[in-house]
Amino acid sequence: ALTYTITVSHTGNSRADAFDVNVRDILPPTMLFRSLGTVTPSANYTGPVPTLSGNGSNSTPVILSPFDLKRGQ
Repeated sequence: ALTYTITVSHTGNSRADAFDVNVRDILPPTMLFRSLGTVTPSANYTGPVPTLSGNGSNSTPVILSPFDLKRGQ
């Protein structure tokens, strides 16, 4: 089994918040898709919790629903 973590952050050095952030990860054909995990926002994230989606096929993207990130989140 392989478990991996994707970390998304928006540094405080930016001058604006980020809106409608999209995260997509396409699994290589040699990896067998088993299941989706959960989304665990950091303590300083104040928006709604994004959701994961994917259809369970190889070479198909695992998608995190669009979300906004304020500076420093």
